[in-house]
Amino acid sequence: MNKEIFKKLTAQYAPLIQWLIDSDSVYTNIDKKIMWMFAWDDNPAITGTVNRTTNVMSVNIVFVDEAYQENRIFDIEYFLLHEMRHIYQNIQVEKFKTNKNTISDSFILKWIKENKNYIKALDGSGNENIDYFKQDCELDAYAFAYSVMNQKYFGRYNQSLFVPDVYQYELKEVFDSAVNDFKIES
Repeated sequence: MNKEIFKKLTAQYAPLIQWLIDSDSVYTNIDKKIMWMFAWDDNPAITGTVNRTTNVMSVNIVFVDEAYQENRIFDIEYFLLHEMRHIYQNIQVEKFKTNKNTISDSFILKWIKENKNYIKALDGSGNENIDYFKQDCELDAYAFAYSVMNQKYFGRYNQSLFVPDVYQYELKEVFDSAVNDFKIES
């Protein structure tokens, strides 16, 4: 992909991404505007990231283009929700420093520890790293995104959403419990 194509795709998909973020921000408990930008990674499996310092979400334009072309807008929304949950986590960590957090200290202490030794989704060879999914911050983000999608769309996309194998077997009870803990208001 060159700069010209990146610019064209940015113009094409920015309204969709902004609309999804705006329409889903009601579920996030984030009390400030969610900042985001497009990034470019040739690997569409890299959906997005959040800068832990600035809380700016980077969305991989290659992922968005592929998902859109395959009529998987639900997939784009799912991963945006996942990244928005990371923003929420980062905000709670900051609030914890002044005792203003609104969730349990135990979660925040896990997230702080994981942030110091964060395990990336892909290893050095580009292979999926199972330990990435075992981090509490990732399980929390996947559970949140899955729960919102399940409730918002009445389970319509449940079979199509990416749920890591480890959440379907080894950590199934933990994941299912976390999914059930999230309730959205209609």
